[in-house]
Amino acid sequence: MLSGFVSEPLLLEVQLANEQAGLFPFVTIYDEAGASVAGFLLSDRGGGLYQVEWPLPTLGQFTARFLTYSDLALTVRTNDEPGIADIRIEDRAADNALIAGAVWDVQRAAHVASGSFGEGVIAAAGHAGLHSVIDGGAGVPNVPHNTNNNLISSRLRIFPSKALADAATMGAADAADGEILRLFFDNASYTAGNAAATVQILTNFVRTSS
Repeated sequence: MLSGFVSEPLLLEVQLANEQAGLFPFVTIYDEAGASVAGFLLSDRGGGLYQVEWPLPTLGQFTARFLTYSDLALTVRTNDEPGIADIRIEDRAADNALIAGAVWDVQRAAHVASGSFGEGVIAAAGHAGLHSVIDGGAGVPNVPHNTNNNLISSRLRIFPSKALADAATMGAADAADGEILRLFFDNASYTAGNAAATVQILTNFVRTSS
């Protein structure tokens, strides 16, 4: 069976066993009800191979019947009877829409199962600053700095939506407010002149159970 897609050219071809050139194979396409929907003269490609494209297939099941003639007027049949071929034409746009509806267009909140691809998308969005809150940790609403205004430690909390991030309480308990991930940055120390001497970037990464 030949398979194709709506409005995408489908190659139809026959190979004559005797490899005879200069003939005129013709293909007629019939729908499931047996009605003729299209017909094309195939071009000689050499070596007994003849081809043509069905330029704008429509949705459905079809049968292609090939007949070979010795004259361009298609009145004198030859002994070459290439036969028939079944064709299935599908709608790629409908398939793409189905995939989009099931995956790409679904709300991120519907894809938060632990370890899922959707959870990773949410985490990436939050880490990019779209749905995140930074504070000093549980019980520490403000991010602590030393006397030179250098960051000492912080907690990054990631949420599945902007609304939850906006409503989050600074310094709230871990896993509160609907957070899905949290990262801790701790133990940064500085030398004179504010040059960083010891910086421990990420000390803990916690995924909150969904």
